Formats: sequence, C-alpha cells, structure tokens
Amino acid sequence: MAEPSAATVLLVLRAQGVHELRDSAGTLLERWNKWAVLDVDQSPKQRLVSSLRWKGYATAAVQEGAPPVVDVRTLQQWSPVSRSSARTRGEGRPNAEWIVRPGELQNVAGHESDYCYFNTPLTGDFDVECDISVSAWQLTTVSVGGMWIGPTYKLNGFDTGYFRYNRPRVEFTPELLRTRHWMHLRTTVRDGMQTTTLNGRKVLAQPVEQNADPWVAVHNMARNSGIVRNLRITGSPEIPESIDLLADVAMKRWSSYFDESIGDVRDDWVIINGELTGRHHQEGLAGVDGDNSKDVTGWNESLLRYHRPMLEDGVIAYEFFYSPGEVVTYPAIDRLAFVLTAEGVQLHQVTDGRFDRTGMPTDNLFAEPAHCRGPALLPLKADDWNKMEVDLRGDVVTLRINAQDVFQRTLEPSNQRTFGLFHFADRTSLRVRNMTWRGDWPRELLPVAEQELASQDTQFLYENTEHLAAAFIHDFTSDGLPENDFTIIRGSQVDCSANGLHVHRDGTGGYLNATVASSLQIHGDFDVIAEFDEFSSSAVNGGSATIALMVVLENSSNDEHWIGRRHYPRPNDTVEEVAQCVVVRRLPDGDRRSYFSTLPMEERGGRFRLSRRGEKLYYMTAEGDSPNWQLRGDAAITRDPVATDGLRLFSQIHEPGFVDVVWKRIEIHAERLNGLAIDGTRADIAELNQQRDLLAK
Repeated sequence: MAEPSAATVLLVLRAQGVHELRDSAGTLLERWNKWAVLDVDQSPKQRLVSSLRWKGYATAAVQEGAPPVVDVRTLQQWSPVSRSSARTRGEGRPNAEWIVRPGELQNVAGHESDYCYFNTPLTGDFDVECDISVSAWQLTTVSVGGMWIGPTYKLNGFDTGYFRYNRPRVEFTPELLRTRHWMHLRTTVRDGMQTTTLNGRKVLAQPVEQNADPWVAVHNMARNSGIVRNLRITGSPEIPESIDLLADVAMKRWSSYFDESIGDVRDDWVIINGELTGRHHQEGLAGVDGDNSKDVTGWNESLLRYHRPMLEDGVIAYEFFYSPGEVVTYPAIDRLAFVLTAEGVQLHQVTDGRFDRTGMPTDNLFAEPAHCRGPALLPLKADDWNKMEVDLRGDVVTLRINAQDVFQRTLEPSNQRTFGLFHFADRTSLRVRNMTWRGDWPRELLPVAEQELASQDTQFLYENTEHLAAAFIHDFTSDGLPENDFTIIRGSQVDCSANGLHVHRDGTGGYLNATVASSLQIHGDFDVIAEFDEFSSSAVNGGSATIALMVVLENSSNDEHWIGRRHYPRPNDTVEEVAQCVVVRRLPDGDRRSYFSTLPMEERGGRFRLSRRGEKLYYMTAEGDSPNWQLRGDAAITRDPVATDGLRLFSQIHEPGFVDVVWKRIEIHAERLNGLAIDGTRADIAELNQQRDLLAK
C-alpha cells in the first residue's frame, strides 16, 4: 500500500479514541503495516503507524476479555526511559509507551531504544529470570550490569549491547529450539561472573566489571513490540548507597545528545584517569537539511547525558574545573541547562541542533532572578576545582556550589529528569571528576510475591502449606542409597558416591528403563522435588532419551504422572530438548497416554517438582540452582495415595543410545507419609536388628 498522508494518520490517531470508529481505524492500520515496517530505519511517520497498530491490539484485547491493561506509570517498582537525542526528538518520533497486564510488560510504541528500569540498583549476587517474547516483531531483551541480551529472530545466536551502542551479533549452532511465543531467559550474577542462559542453554559467561552498572532493565528496540512476563529478581544483592558515575571509562552508560564521539582518547567526550573531559572544538552547527542559517559562532551546543534519569529524590555531586572563558561545566536536567556566569545562574534551553524545528536560537539565555539564591556573585574559585551538587527533591532542583545554595527552581512536568553535562564546545572545554549519585531508591529487594512483574501462577503453592506437616528429605551426596529407603526397580548401572546417585542406561533397541523408587507411601496433598545434574544423552532418529520424576498412584489403573527432560532427535536433523508432562493410565483395554506441555528445556541440571492440591497436579521445573519454578502444566489427579515404591526417579532410552544422569537430592512434604523410609520406622528396624544380633550370640 502507498504511504498514507500525515493528515490521514492523524485522523486515525483521533479515531482510535472513539469507540464507534476503532474498528475502522484498525483496518487502515493493518493495511499500512507493510509500508510501516518496510524500512529498517523507520521514518517518524512509520514509527507512529506501528505504535498505533500495537496500541490498537492492546485495546482490542481488553475488549475481548483479556486481563486488564494499565499504564506502566502506575507501577511503583519500574520506570520507563528512552534513549533520546536531538535527532529522535527533532524528527518527532513518538514517545515510547508501555502497558502492563498481570505478570506482563509490553512496549506497544517505540521511540528509539527504550527501557523500563527496575527502580532499585543491585550489585553483588542475584538472579534475573523471566520469559521473553520471540514472535516476529516482538523480540525483547533484558539488561543486567549495563548489558542487554536477547536471542535473534532465527534463534541461531544472540544480540547484546549497552545503552550507548550495540555489540556484534554472536551466532552459534545448533540453533535454539523454535517456540511459538516465549523463551526463558535467566541471567545470574554470582562470585564475580555474569552468566546468561536461554531456555537453559548457557550462551554467555563473562566476568562482572568492576563498579558494574547496577540498573536492571527491560530493553526494546523501536521496531519491536516486545513482551516480558513473570520477571523475578532473587538472590542476596547489595543495594548501594551511592553510584560512581565515572567508573565506566568506556562510557557505555552515557550518550551524546548531538551524537558526538565518545570514549576514545581523541573523541569529543572521554574519561582518562578518572577525569571526564569535554573537548573544545570549532565545528559550527548545521540547520535542518543542510540549512546553515542557524550557525551561531560561539554557541555550539554539546550535551552528555547519563542513561538513567533522576527518577527519585537524590543528589549528584561532582568536582568541576573552572577557568573563566576557557574551562567551564554546566549541569543539565533533560534539555534545561544551568549556565554559570560570574553574575549568577542563567537558563539555556538546549535545542535539537540541525534537527530543531522550533526556531529556538542556540544562543538563548534566560535570567530568572527570583530563583537565584545566596551571594550576588557565584562562589566560584577561578583556575581551580569547584564542587557542584545537583539536589532534586520532588520537582524542585537546587544547585549548590562549594556548599552554598545558588539556584532553586521547579522543573516543568514535561522534564524527563535526565542528568547531563553541558558546554558550548566552540567556546570552552569541560573537566569533571569524582562524580557520585546518592538517591532515595528502595533499600531492600522485595520477595517475589511482592514484585510487580512476577506472575502469581504458582504463588498459592507457597501459601497455606501448614497441612503438609510430614516430610522426608534425602541427600544422595552425603547419605548414599540406603536399601531400606530406596529400591532399584530396573537397571544395573546405578552407583552412589559423594557426587550423588549416578544412573546410566544403554539402549540396544526398544524402550529400556532404569528406575529408583523411594520406599514410601504418600497421602493427601504433597510436594515432591528431585534435584538432578550432569544430564547427558545420545539417541538416534526416531529414538529418545528421558529422565523424569514420577509418581504412581495406588488405584486400579496405576495412574502415572511425571515431569521429565527429553532428548529427541528429529528426522530433519534437528534435536528437540524439551520438558514434558505425561499422564499414563493402565486400563484393561490398553494404556491411555497423554503427553502435554512440551516446551524447550536445555539445562543439564536443575529440579523437577510435582505438587498435588486437591484434585489437580502441577508440573514444574527449575533451571540449575534457580529458586524460581516454571509451571509447565497441570492436570486432573485422583486423591489416591502414591503407592509404596511409587515415587520414582526414572531414566529411559528408546532405541540405540544412552541416557546418563546424577540425582542429587529428593524432598517430600505431604499430609501423611508412611513406609520404610520414614525415620521412625528406620530407627525401629535398626533396634530390631540389634536385638536379633544379641539373641544370635
């Protein structure tokens, strides 16, 4: 379809707000979509059409009975931010818009490179875990330690980058298993290493940078309408009192509003030996489309901005060198620069340079005497270092030079609160050191149950568990495989050591199993958890290798329920690594099998969990040492007890190949337990054996 006129797009914008016209507006937006996504570098009009289309989808979903949608600005723990510049603003690119559903965050309109920041800075050891959308035009990434990461659309690699720039794409084989909508992403920061897995496969591990960026964020590029769901932050992080804003010598956390060069020794902005320098240069300004009518000698705007705005009350303090007419630094909040003169503070409205369409001259200066504080002359020390404090409380900013208040003003509601450093680059240079930020951000990480983007689909499993009073916990690494507690039902290659319970099964054809069962009977509601590690397998096309946690009920059909990890080669030379939920009922006329919720799972270690509540069973997995459970599925279950020897650690190889695993630990909580594996029974047997031995003498 041909490009729509600006007037037509504006008409559709208004029509979206009228219930009777919403469907017609949606029809037009669908017709324009191919044109809107035609160019990689979308025009402002193309971006507006794309954003309107996604916003229409969100509105329609609410009308069709989907969970309620709210604006991201209603959240207390997350805040939206865009990387804007003179170009993106001057061209009129639409503002980013995010919407929130229960346990989900979606970017429905993109500005350029858009973020939603977790409002608590984190250092030390912690995990960030979530599901991210991978559908066409819905890719999204997650940023930890200042670096965002996410899969490519073809799932044969991943993209990474920082606030200021993208890193080269990394490709790998085999590609990740194609999923319909979602991919699981986990980034762990542990013992000085940052590791990211996608669907359980480790794709990146690197040392944590000293003084790494402490802000966690969801990141989205303008062409995508990405979604993140069930985002959980756990661990034992440290929450810093202050942040060193000059610790990153590569300046990955800063951006130039006018796209000046950053980071290298000859660039316009550089940090060397802890000192930030803004270079003095003579280049003039160019107007829109090469119109140089705006060139104003001596007023070449230069603005460097920190990526995360001052979203809460706080103070950014730094030292700046002042040499009248040669070296000077002006603080800025968004596009409001505070120009320091010997006579006082004046305001400069930063323009959009050659992209500016407002007609504002670059030499604009405004005096506001009513907002000046302190002495008539600024307490500046010439040819020396001075201390500046930018103190923001609510919407009121106070400037403090060498411990004296010099200016105080209320910011406009439209001010985006992004802190920056400004100078007129063809007049002066800029020198700054010892820059720190102290903010009134939260001082504790809330539990998952109170985190706003965490899904509550399994939260009920942690509530009202007092009735699960009976417990059995066994660690194979320390307690071995006692014959009174466990039975080897099938398989001969079963060995227990300090590493755990090692089970191996070779395949020669057909289905061959290796099964270890707990000598327990389980009654009522229960939670059963099994930890495994070092899963490895080999199978031929048409075959498979599986490990699973299984319960077999004591009823006429010997119902089996299991959650497993399956390796499954396909005839097209692809291999599926999946989590699988299974129900088997053994009836007189044959077995009834139900395989459901087959989802990608590539981790080699983790935990399985089966939880019965009433007449429903929940199937879950957890990746590696993650404390977070992924709900894989649920199914109806009877209230019959789990049979003695019915709780099983199960390995199976189908056709030639092998399956190998190390079971680490098993944990059971239930309404009632009985059997040889219960401690009291174990003690009784030991006492009887002792009495028998005495009688034998």
